[in-house]
Amino acid sequence: PAPNEPIDFDADFLAHALGPDDSDVSYYALDVSSLRSAPLYSFAYASDPSTRVAGQASVFDLIPGESGYNDFWQVFQVRVLESNYLANSLTSLQDILDGGHEIVSTEEVINAVMVPPGSRASKRFDVATPNALHNGWYQGQIVKYLLFENASSAAQVDFSGERINTPLMYGFFENDRNETEGFAIDTATEATHNVFSSLPGLEGYAPLWAVQIFRLAVFDRVQDVASALEETSIEENLIIVPNLFVNAPIVEIQ
Repeated sequence: PAPNEPIDFDADFLAHALGPDDSDVSYYALDVSSLRSAPLYSFAYASDPSTRVAGQASVFDLIPGESGYNDFWQVFQVRVLESNYLANSLTSLQDILDGGHEIVSTEEVINAVMVPPGSRASKRFDVATPNALHNGWYQGQIVKYLLFENASSAAQVDFSGERINTPLMYGFFENDRNETEGFAIDTATEATHNVFSSLPGLEGYAPLWAVQIFRLAVFDRVQDVASALEETSIEENLIIVPNLFVNAPIVEIQ
């Protein structure tokens, strides 16, 4: 899509891959991402931090294209002082700081992709996770985002110490060189031969994957984790791409 045009993730970024045991897995192929989360600010009352401020949209201080932006956001709780606080009176980090409100870090991380208005991605692994566009604030302006995983999702983001934990994905680049042309597709099945080492609900799952790239010469030989591990034992099969981490939330397993 052109800049600021709505994105149909179902049409353009929904892909198929293989699970650890060769099951058919659907996932959204999203951004190359960093291990380090970005901050997001949610709101609760100082008198009762367990009660969120109804109707208050979260505040972001980064948008795509800015240094430090990431789809993975560590939640910081802003504890507003006024019991009669009017929702959405605070619409930027500067507003929060100027108001002198306490900011408390949490262990909650969400996978939320900031998108142009009108964008859509209909699938979620946890059907209780809403797939509609959400409103947020960035420096006094409304921004839109899609939520894929949060702390209450059946598929959660594995997180510790401001860093996202990364399971392993095995994959192939279309051009055998870099990620700019995307992952290679099997013309017979219209699926990748990427293999996920874990699945939602299993220990160690997270939607941010460290990717081991194979050469296309072994594309047909990789069907599951066992066959992928066999090919990694041969050095000439591998393409080394340092620090390649991809946001790829799994949304369906067949």
